[in-house]
Amino acid sequence: MKVLIVEINPTKKIEGASFLLEGSDYSGDLNLLLEKLKDKRFKTLIITLLDRWRKALYMVSESEVDTLYDEAILTHFHILELLVSYYYNDFKKEATDEIERFLTLFSRETLNQSGKASENTINSKLKILKEVLISEEASIITKINYFLKRHSMLDERTYSLINKIVKSRNSIAHGRMSYKEKLIWPLPPFFNITSDESQMVIYQIQILTARAVAVHMGLDAWKEAWESMHDTLPPSDEVLMKFIKNPDEHITGSDLIEGTYKNITVESLVDYYIANKSKCRLTELEQAISKTLFEVPISEDNNESLFLASVLLCDSKDEKLSSISKRNVKLVHKYDWYGYSNIKDIVRYFDFHEIEVKWLYSWIEKGGHIEAKKS
Repeated sequence: MKVLIVEINPTKKIEGASFLLEGSDYSGDLNLLLEKLKDKRFKTLIITLLDRWRKALYMVSESEVDTLYDEAILTHFHILELLVSYYYNDFKKEATDEIERFLTLFSRETLNQSGKASENTINSKLKILKEVLISEEASIITKINYFLKRHSMLDERTYSLINKIVKSRNSIAHGRMSYKEKLIWPLPPFFNITSDESQMVIYQIQILTARAVAVHMGLDAWKEAWESMHDTLPPSDEVLMKFIKNPDEHITGSDLIEGTYKNITVESLVDYYIANKSKCRLTELEQAISKTLFEVPISEDNNESLFLASVLLCDSKDEKLSSISKRNVKLVHKYDWYGYSNIKDIVRYFDFHEIEVKWLYSWIEKGGHIEAKKS
């Protein structure tokens, strides 16, 4: 049960406000927020951001299955657009200053100019470079990344997240075809453009926007949630592709369970392969993750990392690897570790992604999944 206590001192002193929620004291954030709201310009933006975020939460909470997920993603994205536009003039000024520093160094160190000659070069070239490098309206990705970098939230994984979110937003906003021949249970009442990624995108953009609004106001709110979510973000597609194409021989099987190397895990590699079958082959994925399947026995604790990989590699031409993978699948099914309601859903999941899992299909067809429960 949530306990919310908000007290406002009748003397109207902001320092008298307190905010306690589920045993945590957010009074410092509340007082800072109330102080910020004194500025009319700041007040308009803050209230607009909070209202849009509240609307997005309402869409998700009231959505049947994922009916309004596309709309909720757009609403969350609108929050980012409003927020980063507040910083756009700062971005242009910093970019202009950086170009001017470059031109100053170039004219003096490369052209060996000084005085009026250097000044003329800088002035004449500054306008040209500004038009080339700083367009009238920078891309939304550039604006968001500038904001995140300014607030120490930008790194390689966050950069990848922003690209994924912008891609989802563009697909929805630009009216990409939403009809699908195949769907994953539970069936949505409408076709969502973001398909099976919608739940994860909603979760990620919800926390990202909450933390972004908080850092804009100088609050500690959502810091822990952001850090926790950030730790689960997979590496960028470039990092995963590079590893699949050229696995590091020094990486142990356990490293790909724990993500000790660039946060790369078996799970993130399998997810990348499923989403990018045209860019890499199953044999390449096998080469990247086989060491883990050989070295790490599947268990209740790690089955979420190894199960889908095992399903895929049951069809490996490497007999030893195929045997281990099949054993993993049978153990997971026998002890109900993975949490599916019906193992046939796993076949349907891969079928949805146009991946054929021959051994699993055959095993189920022959009743192997029933026998495994009896053994």
